[in-house]
Amino acid sequence: MRTIHFNLIRRRRWRECAEALEAHGNATDAATALGWKRQQVYDVIHRMKKAGIIEQTAPYTCSYASSQQRAGTMRAGRILEAAQAYDRDFQRWLVGQIPEGGTLAELLMAMAFDAYIEEESQKEAA
Repeated sequence: MRTIHFNLIRRRRWRECAEALEAHGNATDAATALGWKRQQVYDVIHRMKKAGIIEQTAPYTCSYASSQQRAGTMRAGRILEAAQAYDRDFQRWLVGQIPEGGTLAELLMAMAFDAYIEEESQKEAA
């Protein structure tokens, strides 16, 4: 779960987003509750992380993913080469989803993490 420092939030839109994230647990549900696009929520999350309002996830010295890559059970691949396999309209859409100052890798990881949180919350609800 994210740690959000509400006492540091000065912008109304950021506070609304943070409250929706706190209440709903993931960007998809928060966006629905706010009537926003999911990308708008990701953009606010990215800006709040840069401002220190949402704590960045601390990198692990040896993450599970890197240990799986070393063991040969997971391939990391090349993101840009993979994106080039899709048509130009999709590529334009994908680039448009990246928050200002963000990277494609960060966007994809945020989307994957959001999907994971959503799956876990569905498991808990069942």
